Amino acid sequence: MPASDVSLSDMHSEASIDSEEEYLLAQQEWEESLQQLQQLVGALLLPYFGKWLGRQTSHWGTSALRCYLRTRLYVQFDSVRKISASGPWKGFLRAALKLVQLP
Repeated sequence: MPASDVSLSDMHSEASIDSEEEYLLAQQEWEESLQQLQQLVGALLLPYFGKWLGRQTSHWGTSALRCYLRTRLYVQFDSVRKISASGPWKGFLRAALKLVQLP
């Protein structure tokens, strides 16, 4: 039997080994790509998202606090205006109200 006569099953087995090696190599590269993507998200995108979310939360909190304080100040100054209509502190309270001048 000459050496050039290679059986069909031998060629098929060699081709399957090559395709399995290529598949394993492709699978390994895919896993490495996923790992790099996870590192990118963990190192770059997640901190920036956290920074943005923190600023949005802070903005929401300060605006809610301002709204709350503004309504309390209006109530307080309305009661002060009623009190300042008479009494010994009349001039002082009017001057204080002019300095604050709520809209």
